[in-house]
Amino acid sequence: MYAIVPSALRVFLLALTAALALVASIPNAFAQSWPQRTVKLIIPLPPGTGTDIAGRLLAERLAGLWGQPVVVENKQGGDGIPAVTAFLSAHDTHILLLSFAGIITINPLTHERCLTSPQQTWFPLSNYRITFSALLHPRR
Repeated sequence: MYAIVPSALRVFLLALTAALALVASIPNAFAQSWPQRTVKLIIPLPPGTGTDIAGRLLAERLAGLWGQPVVVENKQGGDGIPAVTAFLSAHDTHILLLSFAGIITINPLTHERCLTSPQQTWFPLSNYRITFSALLHPRR
């Protein structure tokens, strides 16, 4: 009888160890580091503006933090609608929009060409300045 108990205990401990190893590996199996490639930062204003300068400084810091390049692309004009169009049509999780407040708050109310409601298609990641600006990521 004593020979069965240690053997059963050994099998139980082996199974428990295997189960714990499996459970410990699950977060690594599902977690993916982001970003895995170059990130595009769209800025809805021309180069040289305050938002562009802030965006380029932010891109430099994020590239250092993430270990991946962050490319700044200026899409100026049309109350930011070209930038929003490029942002939404990319269907890419490695794209960010550095926006001024009008794109989020006023454009959906005043422009018929607005493609979407901001609350349904993107979410703010950060308020990067005291003025009304936001860093956005597409909601997927």
